[in-house]
Amino acid sequence: GPTPLPPPPPPPLPPPPPPPPASAFSWPARGALCARRTRRAMDPAAPSAKDCAKTFALSDEDHTLGNALRHVLNRHPEVHLTGYNVPHPSETSVHVRVQTKGNMASRDVMREACGQLEEMCDIVKNKFEAAVQAHGGDSMSE
Repeated sequence: GPTPLPPPPPPPLPPPPPPPPASAFSWPARGALCARRTRRAMDPAAPSAKDCAKTFALSDEDHTLGNALRHVLNRHPEVHLTGYNVPHPSETSVHVRVQTKGNMASRDVMREACGQLEEMCDIVKNKFEAAVQAHGGDSMSE
């Protein structure tokens, strides 16, 4: 009888996926976003890496202040990263994290943001009081 033919060879494996592009996101080295030793040696007044990233705990506050501060901090040109959280719903505190680009300490940026937020609140208060007076209402008292 006829001899059986050997089975066909298996299909070739597909090629491996290409490596991710060089521009893919990767976390920077620890402290790379803040003041480096070489820059600090050239400018002793530059903030240290420890001063560039801080978490501020604000007691007796909630999302109202946390979100407003986060918004103002995100607009600051020296802020690299900012966010806030409420550790637990039953706690009355907010934690605000600020990481700067290395030219300013996070404490100084937070101080500026608080001042800007206070100015914004004063503007809103003044406009509200003017609108109340324009419509025949009494002036708001503090």
